[in-house]
Amino acid sequence: MGFLKFKLALGFLITLSAVITAGYFAYTSFNTLINSVYALSKPDNTVKVLNGVLNHLVESENEMRTFIMNADEEALNNYATHIEQVNFLLDSLKNADSFSAIEDRQIDSILTLIDTRADLMYALVELKNKPGSKQIASKAMDEISVTISEAESLSNETKKDTAEPAIKSSSVQQPEIEYSEQGKEKRKWWEITQKKKRKNGEGNSATTGEIDSLQNSAQTVDNYILESNPTIDPAQVREVLAEINKDEKKYAQQLDKQEMAVLASDKIIMKNIREIITAAENFHEQNIAQNVMFAAHNANRSSKIIFGISLVALLAGLIFMGIIIHDINKSNRYKNELEEAREKAEYHAKAKEQFLANMSHEIRTPLNAIIGFSEQLRGTALHTNQSEYVKAVQGASDHLLNIVNDILDLSKIEAGKLTMQKNIFTVADVIGEVEQIMLVKAMEKGIGLEFFYDDNSKYFVRGDDFRLKQILFNLIGNAIKFTHEGAVKIICNSKVREPFIDYTLEVMDTGIGISPENVEHIFDDFSQGDAGTTRKYGGTGLGLSIAKKIIEMQRGRISVRSIEGEGSVFTITVTYHIPTDKEIKSLQKVTQKHKL
Repeated sequence: MGFLKFKLALGFLITLSAVITAGYFAYTSFNTLINSVYALSKPDNTVKVLNGVLNHLVESENEMRTFIMNADEEALNNYATHIEQVNFLLDSLKNADSFSAIEDRQIDSILTLIDTRADLMYALVELKNKPGSKQIASKAMDEISVTISEAESLSNETKKDTAEPAIKSSSVQQPEIEYSEQGKEKRKWWEITQKKKRKNGEGNSATTGEIDSLQNSAQTVDNYILESNPTIDPAQVREVLAEINKDEKKYAQQLDKQEMAVLASDKIIMKNIREIITAAENFHEQNIAQNVMFAAHNANRSSKIIFGISLVALLAGLIFMGIIIHDINKSNRYKNELEEAREKAEYHAKAKEQFLANMSHEIRTPLNAIIGFSEQLRGTALHTNQSEYVKAVQGASDHLLNIVNDILDLSKIEAGKLTMQKNIFTVADVIGEVEQIMLVKAMEKGIGLEFFYDDNSKYFVRGDDFRLKQILFNLIGNAIKFTHEGAVKIICNSKVREPFIDYTLEVMDTGIGISPENVEHIFDDFSQGDAGTTRKYGGTGLGLSIAKKIIEMQRGRISVRSIEGEGSVFTITVTYHIPTDKEIKSLQKVTQKHKL
């Protein structure tokens, strides 16, 4: 039974451990899965922002082309606006917590290329704002002025007052050359451009317009020379202007070449930027795909772990149930075997009891006849030897009768057929009867026998007086048998506890006593002090066992105190019910009738 409980406890602990482990893994796995789903469900504008960056870069490229083709100042401002938006969007991406180191490096590469592109645009704007055409036109006017001066000195300096104002007037129309500041940040090159335009006024126009203006100025000068001084050779002036026109075309070609270089570089830079943005988008999409795969892996792993633990728990439960069923079947088999053994034992016990009862009755009938004839023989005239023989036969018969009676009582007790009578009597009367019989035995052995009882012992009580007398005969008989000198005392004390009286009877002797190791077994069936006691004093060892069982049937108690070599004290505690006055009067009437 204890081993079965251990198995049950062990199986419960294993199952509980499996459940706790499964719960822990399920909790951690579901937490990981929830975090993955949460990360995937968060709005991610990275691709959208990168597309916005690319759109602004494309728009800035278009604005750059417009500025190169038309020198449109609004296109330049729009270009600057788009670049600002690109920088803002890229900075917002860099400040995002979800960006990895690789994505940060990609953003840094894009910013570097945008700075390079801005440097190219800055150089182009500087080149366009450079006053090269105006220097050529100013040089042309200076050479024409020198030529006119030489011509005037040869022609008696006629119309001097008229020509000089005209030339001066033409010279005054040319703006002064100013150069841009180089110390400011290149990223603010559009501010520098605006400042330069404010300084130069509206005189800075496209190269083609300057060439047309120069040609018109040359034609005007040529007409002026012919009108003002016919002696001056216009061919010489045209030669100067042709040289200047050649320089102007060379400058225009240089500007076109620079513009083409800027466009080519911008194309390469834009290609690189697109590639980086595409790579960033692909990397981001790969991260998303990896997160999705990670979430799916976690879900799959969680399912497998939970399934595995559940399977293990199921197998453990099945094994546990198998063990329990096996133990239960085993226990039932043992139980059935024990039941069969018990039935057999009961059958054999009943057979033994029946045999003992039958044998006891069969023995007691002729034994009583022997005892009766022995008593009759003692009443006849016998010589000394015959009297001794008859006395021996009668003593042996009495002893055998006591044994038979004990066996019959034990059989009845074990069969549950021994019942307690409910007679009305006094404990004092029972003690008196026992005293009369036992006093003879004590006197024969040469020891004293003393009885002490209180007044409550004279009260009428209801109970089995015969069984009380049997117990006293047994205890007092043992005390006399095992006492060689001294005396045997019987003390009876009582306590009234309406409607009961509690009696305590003590049988004290000065006999051989009982050893401590035998005291605890003294009330067992067929038990005596030791084997030597049985051989020396005789007896079956049933007297004390029967006395204890009869006392317990009356809800009483019996105990013993003994010192080996000094004597023993047997104590009986029994409770009897106090009858009513009506029952007592009825008993007295019956007693008087018997006396009459």
